[in-house]
Amino acid sequence: MFFSEEANLPPRFARSLAAQKDRYDKGVEALVTEGIRGGVFRDIPPRLVVFGLLGMLNWLYKWYNPAGRWGAEEISAAFLSVLEGGLLRAPTRGPALTRRLRRVRRELTSLERALDA
Repeated sequence: MFFSEEANLPPRFARSLAAQKDRYDKGVEALVTEGIRGGVFRDIPPRLVVFGLLGMLNWLYKWYNPAGRWGAEEISAAFLSVLEGGLLRAPTRGPALTRRLRRVRRELTSLERALDA
């Protein structure tokens, strides 16, 4: 309700709320900046990290259903996984890589034989 109805607040409340949200965003941004400087986080624009992170969290109310498919633990684990590790899967040793490794091994063996001759 908060995010859906904030535009309908009286101006005085809307300004106060906007200031509180700004302080909160800047606090999270400061934590991200500190993490980047400390080498804990990758060097991504902190403001964009804040928008992405808080966007994920602040829209839960639109789709979350306590009786639904995912519980709080599953949602928090999934969000944390995306935040910590990104979305892409680690590269695997597929057929192309296996073929390349075989070729390199053959070339090395060939070079070893040439050196021994």
